[in-house]
Amino acid sequence: AFSYLYEGKPDEAIKRLAAYVDEYRDSDPVNNLPDVFIWNSIARINLESGRPEEAMKAYDKGFQSVPASKLSEDDKTIWLGRLHHGRGRTLARMGKHEEAWKEAEVLKKMIDDGGERGKQFVPAYHYLAGYLKLEAGDAAAAIEHLKQADANDPFQQLLLARAYEKAGDKA
Repeated sequence: AFSYLYEGKPDEAIKRLAAYVDEYRDSDPVNNLPDVFIWNSIARINLESGRPEEAMKAYDKGFQSVPASKLSEDDKTIWLGRLHHGRGRTLARMGKHEEAWKEAEVLKKMIDDGGERGKQFVPAYHYLAGYLKLEAGDAAAAIEHLKQADANDPFQQLLLARAYEKAGDKA
């Protein structure tokens, strides 16, 4: 699937991942992990390929496998956070900036409510907030958030570079 993606063939990649969902369900899933991770990949490919409606469906479809799974409650909460993260990015791409920001606020509350254990997810919140601010046209706010995101993640660094570029700082 990812070979197709790297070749610029997102539809073929999605077809392979959709087939993998069925194969995965028929196998003995690793550590009883539900198929949400496959659906999130499908969603991300759709989102980056300009199909936000399909991305939203895939994020929602994937999360449906989480509540009844054998995951720990902590892991289920992490997947719920990932759902809000994906939904926020997708809504932003749809131009629904207020709805997208509500997803960021939900994620921030989840992190705050997580206390000490939630602190590890603060960079993920700043990545989402920066992404949403950049999509909404506020490059300065995007930069402030993205500087607090994961500096070791190339996707997040690329987004920070795009924010600087939008702010007029091409260097």
